[in-house]
Amino acid sequence: MTQPVSNLRVRRTQKLLREALIELIEERGFEALTIGEMT
Repeated sequence: MTQPVSNLRVRRTQKLLREALIELIEERGFEALTIGEMT
């Protein structure tokens, strides 16, 4: 079981990473996305 994330910096970073990944998928499509574009 995971512990609740209470640190605001961690939650903000996770949110920004999630949004960036979604944006990349929308722009290029999931199949065209490479690991290099995610790092």
